Amino acid sequence: MRVTSPKLAERALAADPLSLDEIWETQQGQFSKALIHLISVQRETAKKVGEKMQDREVSDALRHLVELMQLVCRSSALKTKCTINHQQANKTITDIMPWRKSVSQDLVYATYTTGIETLRVLGICLQPFIPRSAQVLLDALGLKVDGRLWRDAERSGAKEDVKAIGSVVGARLF
Repeated sequence: MRVTSPKLAERALAADPLSLDEIWETQQGQFSKALIHLISVQRETAKKVGEKMQDREVSDALRHLVELMQLVCRSSALKTKCTINHQQANKTITDIMPWRKSVSQDLVYATYTTGIETLRVLGICLQPFIPRSAQVLLDALGLKVDGRLWRDAERSGAKEDVKAIGSVVGARLF
């Protein structure tokens, strides 16, 4: 199941909306450790990649991006076969299992929101490496052109940054 799945979006719509900051700061105890880990990695990625690029350590910059992709790939708008470790590829969504009826709607919402935000950060950070694919991803998310700068990846996204729940669709990147 992908983050952009209509069933997942339908369940997410039924929850009380929370910002990523609210999920991170006030709701940690009720959410999956996998989700909190994803948010933590996501929040550090743009800064780490930027530092490595400044130091001209491109392979290390890419390593940080791959680490983040390993947490969301195949469970997201990235409709491509990943060549990364498949045990990690679907890790966060698999750990949370938001498709199960026993998972609270709040956790489904948090999973959806975090997945979309992670794709936003990845799309911005991937622009120097794969500009066309990054553009396709950012377009699929509905991210405005003026919200695709590096500084935008280093901040938490706002709900207005991307399309509404249920309107983000998968995009073939490769």
